[in-house]
Amino acid sequence: TQVIPPFTLNEYRGWQFERRIPEVTEAQVEQALENVRVRNAILQTVDGRPARAHDVVVIDYTGVLDERPIPGFTGSKVAVEIGSEQFLPEIEHGLIGMLPGETQTIVVHFPEDFRNTNLAGKIGQCQVMVAEIKEKHLPALDDEFARGVYEDVDSLEALRVKLRQELERAARDRADAVVQREILARLVAEHPLDVPDILWHEEMRRAYLQQQRQETGRQPTEADYQVPIEHLRDAFGAFALESTRGQLILRHIANEAELAVEAPEVEAEIASLAARTAQNPDALKRAMERNGTLRAVEANLLETKVFAHLMADMQISDSIASEDAVVPQGSS
Repeated sequence: TQVIPPFTLNEYRGWQFERRIPEVTEAQVEQALENVRVRNAILQTVDGRPARAHDVVVIDYTGVLDERPIPGFTGSKVAVEIGSEQFLPEIEHGLIGMLPGETQTIVVHFPEDFRNTNLAGKIGQCQVMVAEIKEKHLPALDDEFARGVYEDVDSLEALRVKLRQELERAARDRADAVVQREILARLVAEHPLDVPDILWHEEMRRAYLQQQRQETGRQPTEADYQVPIEHLRDAFGAFALESTRGQLILRHIANEAELAVEAPEVEAEIASLAARTAQNPDALKRAMERNGTLRAVEANLLETKVFAHLMADMQISDSIASEDAVVPQGSS
């Protein structure tokens, strides 16, 4: 067993950072209002006309490559909004002009960075059958609409105020995240810890597996878990070393400050996540226990406490900046 070497934390109280909060504009508020309106649109089935842009087309489809069905690239009664860019663009464009009951084979050029590496850069076909065409009917922007969106809103103007508050809260959260990255980077730079190999290797493996999930859209295979650690060092070694040092430093600060996450806090976070994703809290908790993500929730809650503790002892000045100007700044 490798032991984490003891270390003394350098003085960080009084460090200075600038929190550059993105400005929330009227245009962003109006866009948020329009997004809410679109989410509350009513879909009505249409007959007697072909599909056109912005329609929601319900399709059955099967992908084909080299005259063979593509495993996993098939679906039944899948809703595709034309122009949303949530599906392959050639398929979305190919649906324009089709009628319910009509079938078509659409040529698909899978992009080089396609999540399924077996298809990336190749040319296949998608056999599509249109089951139904629906068009969106947007609700009128009035007080009645506003009252139906939030229980605590009684007018359209109150809805605009609430949306602005949500945008401003999200903007401040993004600014906080930037400052926290700057704080952690300085802590790591000032504490070049000797990291035990086992922790370094675990973090390299974790970073690699996360990349595989993002690039392929699937869970890692047994072969992914068996990739020799030497093959990961060039791509992930430096990142994993800095990341592990950061985790050790934050854990050290949590222990010194006697910070901990209590069970009710975890339950509240799960309930919040369940509400945002329309899931049953108990079922979500069981799923998170099975797949190991419950530990990640606990770790994130503790990290939030640690950064709040750190920032309370630092000098954080606020400024309002345009969205594209919010980038990490130096500190003194």
